[in-house]
Amino acid sequence: MAGQQKGKLIILVLLLTSFGILTVGFMFSASDSKMAVNQPVNFPVLPPDTTMATLKGISLGRTLFKDPGLSADRKVSCSSCHQNENAYSDPGITFSRGNGTVHAARNTPALMNLQWKKSYFADGRAGHLSQTVVNAIQSPVEMASSISIVLARLNQSASYKKQFKKVFGTEDITEERLKRVFTEYLNTLVTSNSRYDTYSRKENLSYSDDEHRGMLIFKEKCTPCHNGELFTDESLRNAGTGTAADQGLGTLTGKPDDMGKFKVPSLRNIALTTPYMHDGRFATLQQVLDHYTGLKNEKGLDSTLYSNGTAGIALSSTEKKQLIAFMNTLTDPIFLKQGNY
Repeated sequence: MAGQQKGKLIILVLLLTSFGILTVGFMFSASDSKMAVNQPVNFPVLPPDTTMATLKGISLGRTLFKDPGLSADRKVSCSSCHQNENAYSDPGITFSRGNGTVHAARNTPALMNLQWKKSYFADGRAGHLSQTVVNAIQSPVEMASSISIVLARLNQSASYKKQFKKVFGTEDITEERLKRVFTEYLNTLVTSNSRYDTYSRKENLSYSDDEHRGMLIFKEKCTPCHNGELFTDESLRNAGTGTAADQGLGTLTGKPDDMGKFKVPSLRNIALTTPYMHDGRFATLQQVLDHYTGLKNEKGLDSTLYSNGTAGIALSSTEKKQLIAFMNTLTDPIFLKQGNY
């Protein structure tokens, strides 16, 4: 009897082991399959040129995103300044430290919903996501390296050559391949599971009175710029934040009409991405709202920031409190954890 039970136990162990091997084998065989494009039901339709990625490409892009070896001093990675637990921003830091002791000239932007963007950087100077990768590597206030140096390092790495071969079929690591796997990973940074989203999709309507009132105020007074489910219209506007040192798009083009214009940022996960504005001048959302209610008439100020010929958005202290309550519902806890696998 004992021998029969032992025999059954051995057979069970062998079956479980075989199942485990088959499962692992399936995972690896499926790892180069195409990923379905993430299209949240309440989001705008993705651009027609959106391409599908592979699991291996995404994994390699994520590895590179976290690799400080891409910087000149080998101490700064993309994730040094874009931390997933803070919506891929650098919380509490006005100007992030780059290579060596230098600091960036602008506040680090949060990374999210990138494939819906029409341009990149605070002045909108890049038209494709891959250009941000090149900029990060070559900028003297970021990684301070060069594409040629990075490619040489990667091509000397047996591990990276093996990983690139899994993605592309050959070991050659080129600029186009580097940009492609980075882009594949960055395009996975989709945030669409905040309390606002469950409310918008009618999955959970448990807003407090202040949150609901704040949403109504937001729709009335903030949507000329922060509209739609992405909470940005992707435009560049003058919100009265230009300085002598940085006039945004105007610094880039030199055109008088462009002076003081900066990209309208998304407000998703806004509670976690302090400080605010392109130069990180405001530490709290209260200060941001105080800025908009206290605007002065000035040349070039965006027309949406005027009411009956007077600059500024009229908000009472109670309305500001309610607006902040609503903006706090834009935090996506699932998005904050997605980089921890």
